[in-house]
Amino acid sequence: MFRSQESIQNLLQKPNANLTSRLVNVVIVLMMINLAFYFAIDPFFETQFGNYKWIFVLLLPPVQYFLQRFLFVLTSRLGLLMFAADRLPVDPIERKAKWNLLKKYYPYTYYPTAVLSVLAAPLSTSFFLIFLVFLGLIYMYLLRVQLLKEVFGVSGAVAFWGPLLVELLISFVLTVIVFVISFLVITLFNIPLAP
Repeated sequence: MFRSQESIQNLLQKPNANLTSRLVNVVIVLMMINLAFYFAIDPFFETQFGNYKWIFVLLLPPVQYFLQRFLFVLTSRLGLLMFAADRLPVDPIERKAKWNLLKKYYPYTYYPTAVLSVLAAPLSTSFFLIFLVFLGLIYMYLLRVQLLKEVFGVSGAVAFWGPLLVELLISFVLTVIVFVISFLVITLFNIPLAP
């Protein structure tokens, strides 16, 4: 938790598949605990789903984890292709092995965020909740930058801005698509905007 950058360097030098797979399980359990807090606190979930909300607590975190890992690898790949294509390995097998390292060591970048989110969940709506969640996100991005620097040998600026700009671009495109679809549905079906 407190020496994650050193952990990433050590793991890249001495891989430990057993430790990594256990950490994936720990991260998913932490995500379940975090989601359980929010589902227990918010009455909306009780009225909408009843006791079925606990099924969501069990099923959503693994899906969320693997989706986030996929998006991390995708945005990293696109970001590095755009800004540091010359630093990527030419050999396809070596390149694939490096992308697999990002997948493999993703839980080390997400673990501190999961821990801080669980610590923040019982605080309900407070300054400390926002602070801990924000701190977790900053820590996660710093660890992702460290991982990209170690694996691909790129600068910190490229490791930070490359994936982040791709994330922002994807978010913008998705926002435009949702806006256009919403506009078309409202227009085609004559849905009033005000009650």
